[in-house]
Amino acid sequence: MIVTTLVENTTLSKEIKNTHGLCLHIETLNHKILFDLGPDDLFIRKSE
Repeated sequence: MIVTTLVENTTLSKEIKNTHGLCLHIETLNHKILFDLGPDDLFIRKSE
């Protein structure tokens, strides 16, 4: 399983944008899940 943080409400890294909420990309052998609890489209802008 691979879990990638796309957005979080706190950050220590310039590569991870921060906003209220949480967005994770979870990948298993059989599934890919986008878990998003953010208030805006920051995860979309992050993926461009």
